[in-house]
Amino acid sequence: MENASFEEAFDEFSQGISLCGPYWDHISGYSKASLERPEIFLFLKYEDMKKDPTSNMKRLAECIGYPFTTQEEKEDVIEESIIKMCSFEQFRRKQKWSSKRRTNCRA
Repeated sequence: MENASFEEAFDEFSQGISLCGPYWDHISGYSKASLERPEIFLFLKYEDMKKDPTSNMKRLAECIGYPFTTQEEKEDVIEESIIKMCSFEQFRRKQKWSSKRRTNCRA
């Protein structure tokens, strides 16, 4: 699988073949661990982040040992700063700025 084309790798992945074992076994293992030991395992899904980014950002911060302060929550730091800075819209804006800047640079 290391030197496989994208199509071959996709087919193998779809069949549960991967270098580290079946993908869904990994997912279910981490999901189970997060239920058994939520203080050290955080199982965060993209869909949950999209649905409720603020609550999930709080969970992430708590999991890594840096919870938001009451003051930060009152000032809406999570939504106004972090979530907006990490948005796809912001990323696209920075990419446009970065690509314009690169075209003006000389080697």
